[in-house]
Amino acid sequence: MLKRFFIILLLPFCCSALATAAKSKGVYAVHDGSSVVIGNEFLAREFSLVNGQVRTQTIVNKRTGSEPIRIVPEISSEEFIIRTLSEDSVTAELRSSKLSLNKVDITDEGEGGKKLTFRYQSFRLGEVDWQVNMVYTLQNGKHYMRKHLEITVPDSQRSQARIDYIDFESLKLPGGYAVWTHPDMEGSVGGISSYHISLGQPLYVQAMFLGLEFPAAESVITKDNVAHIRYYSGKNFDMLDKENRLENGTFSTWKAVLGASRSVDMDVIRTDFFSYIDDIAVPINLRMQYNSWYDFMMKIDENNILNSFREVECGLTQNGVRPLDSYVVDDGWNAYGPFEKENTVKFWSFNSKFPHELTTPSKLAHQFASDFGLWLGPRGGYSYNSGFAKFLEKNGNGKWNQNADDICTNHKVYLQKLKDFFLDCQKKFDINYWKLDGMLLNPSTEQSEYYVTGNPLYTISETYERWTDIFEDMRDNRAGKDLWLNMTSYTNPSPWHVQWVNSVWMQNTGDTGYTDSFNATDEEAMLTYRDNAYYNFLNEREWQLPNKYFYNHDPVYGLTANDAYHRPDIKYTDDEMRNHLYMLGTRGTSFCLCFFSFPLFDDNK
Repeated sequence: MLKRFFIILLLPFCCSALATAAKSKGVYAVHDGSSVVIGNEFLAREFSLVNGQVRTQTIVNKRTGSEPIRIVPEISSEEFIIRTLSEDSVTAELRSSKLSLNKVDITDEGEGGKKLTFRYQSFRLGEVDWQVNMVYTLQNGKHYMRKHLEITVPDSQRSQARIDYIDFESLKLPGGYAVWTHPDMEGSVGGISSYHISLGQPLYVQAMFLGLEFPAAESVITKDNVAHIRYYSGKNFDMLDKENRLENGTFSTWKAVLGASRSVDMDVIRTDFFSYIDDIAVPINLRMQYNSWYDFMMKIDENNILNSFREVECGLTQNGVRPLDSYVVDDGWNAYGPFEKENTVKFWSFNSKFPHELTTPSKLAHQFASDFGLWLGPRGGYSYNSGFAKFLEKNGNGKWNQNADDICTNHKVYLQKLKDFFLDCQKKFDINYWKLDGMLLNPSTEQSEYYVTGNPLYTISETYERWTDIFEDMRDNRAGKDLWLNMTSYTNPSPWHVQWVNSVWMQNTGDTGYTDSFNATDEEAMLTYRDNAYYNFLNEREWQLPNKYFYNHDPVYGLTANDAYHRPDIKYTDDEMRNHLYMLGTRGTSFCLCFFSFPLFDDNK
């Protein structure tokens, strides 16, 4: 939890730039000799330019009442650090304190916003001449500002200009500040290392929140009180160019964010951070849909899917329930095997149980005034992921990942073909929902021309960068129509994922489960199991993801759930069913994915 003590620093306006800016309304950016300040009514960041060096002098939070709270970084702080790698893997650091300022530009940005650019002189490190701009943007009426770097090298040096990582902040904090950073957790969570799953969380310092608008950044406050926000790359400029990460030869990085809260209290900071997340997230509404998994699991076929769709729709409609947002076909449609005989395209394709692919179930769902959704497991699903990965590799359509016994989910050829499959299915079957089940368990360390290797954090960054590109293409393909992307297993629960996806699996829980320690009924045991997972997520692991973006499998009341969890003949009374649904509604989740089997329901239920 956030330490419940803090220091309020009351500093006089020590420069004319800040004094002038303090009288301004809206967004201001002022360059006054040896200082620069950018701010608005919520926050400000003041820089010293003494001796041509840019250094943050004060970060001001104006939202905390009559007395602003200030962060005053110690002199050893850096505005940024770019750590580089030579061809023989020797590291070197390009620190902001070593660079000399060339020019300051202030321009208008959007509706009443400002853009502040610090242009540094070129700096030679190793065999490369690095040119860096540090850019701040602040929008009118927003309680947060953004920061990014623009990095350029000569074309002839691109292959030598390799980035290990970038620290977007390296703030040495004085003692006594109120701070929060994610707790260190032992072991693994759902098979993912505790380190991997902690990526993409914010930092809280003196009623401020900080982070990188990328879900795989390492944001921590170290034991020696340095707050850093670190992005791992592993790529040189030639590789960045091939990834379309350069614009006119310049690498424009992900954006870091700095935001102001109304209080140093942990709950208030989290609320104000969540307000910022809502600003950048894809829009969501309350969603309710049917999923086939706990009805038939892998035994689905066209006939039983159509029958379930009809029965569920009839039961709901007769009792006044609005059309569902989607009817979803889960795992069991792909031609995993026998691989050579049935899978003629040597990739994701429909097995013989679906002779018309998904045309018929999609058509039926749309006849119900609903929409249609589909499951796909990027790492090859669960039942056949190892064999399917080797099958893809044999046919040049992917790579078997020995470290996880699945498909490399950042393999360039695999992802290009997978994107084409997504877009084709969206058009053919008018899909408005994808359950993407299994992202990145353990990065591959085997060398390849189709993905980055070295530090596993390079792989994690590349995986989510390539996937965010795919998500954007999937949304563009829908041409403004509804599309809900649900990213499930083996995904770190970072709040920055929701810039692209609508929901994220909790990771610290099974599909369903039962807590029997107090001689509970089936319904009480299932509710308590999930309550424990929520408590663990929010209070022990302290992941900063708003509840409304959570995905879990509630409510599960399906035939195959009984066998899967070795609890035969689960039955709810009518009151238990009502209580269960009411309790699920109190958790703040926007997504109700009904794993129902119609034979378990009577007219009352």
